Amino acid sequence: MSNKPDEPNTLRSAAEAIIAREPIPLVNPQTGEVLLHKLLHELQVHQVELKMQNDELRKAQIAMEESRDRYVDLYDFAPIGYLTLTREGMISELNLTAGDMLGVERKKLLARRFSQFVADEDRDHWYVHFASVLKHDQRQRCELVFQREDGSRFHAQLDSQKAGISRELEEASSLNKENAGANSIRIALTDITSLKQAEAEMCIAAITFQSHEGMIVTDAAAVILRVNQAFTRVTGYSEEEAVGKTPALLKSGRHDQAFYQRMWATLKDKHYWQGEIWNKRKDGKIYAEWLTISAVVATDGRITHYVGAFSERAGAKTGA
Repeated sequence: MSNKPDEPNTLRSAAEAIIAREPIPLVNPQTGEVLLHKLLHELQVHQVELKMQNDELRKAQIAMEESRDRYVDLYDFAPIGYLTLTREGMISELNLTAGDMLGVERKKLLARRFSQFVADEDRDHWYVHFASVLKHDQRQRCELVFQREDGSRFHAQLDSQKAGISRELEEASSLNKENAGANSIRIALTDITSLKQAEAEMCIAAITFQSHEGMIVTDAAAVILRVNQAFTRVTGYSEEEAVGKTPALLKSGRHDQAFYQRMWATLKDKHYWQGEIWNKRKDGKIYAEWLTISAVVATDGRITHYVGAFSERAGAKTGA
């Protein structure tokens, strides 16, 4: 029995009303014409009903297509990358944002292994995360460094969850316990590079500008990013003159190349160097300073900055 018994009657009443506007009159009906007239009337009502049903179906289809288009737009152009991975870690679905983040056209990412975009130093972390997501039902989060094919890198937060099949399908299917409910992994990928940079900037600022010693901050390539007022007072170089240069700006010529090679080797190995060094001021005068250099290390183990602190050596002989 239909749950909506009034719907056919409502549709037929509407069709009857349309037919009634242009009735087919019978003049001196003969035997059998009345029955034929009734059959013709029923046929007309049925045709109108079909047309009305088709119109409703067309409207429902248009509404469904519009809803689908809205969903596709929201999915593809969301500010977060969305990906679906197979149990083997292959990309089976993704939105346009995820493709832009990974630096590859979306269709060229399908069936590629997701881990190949994870930076080498974070790949083990990714494998542990992936295995844990497959094993548990709850959403899990981690942060990884990704590397695009062009060599550029970005930090991302991953919110991952196993996309299992429904309980009804699981019970009705012949899937074994190992495979059931673990068909794929869904990932929301958020670029947090700016956040990481801001955190590093705050850390550097806290270290740099609370000191009365001369301070110098460089990036990983030893390009000067900022200096403090004590640096300007000792060296004679303003911030505008120093930023964009390297510490070679202060070289006095009293140290050979081997000295600097040992310094950088120690920094890369131990992330710290301390010792006496002779530098040259802007006016050409040479002075001795006690220099401490510390490497700023990100969570992924990469050196992102160097921070140097120095003070003049009292009683050291200076010269031009």
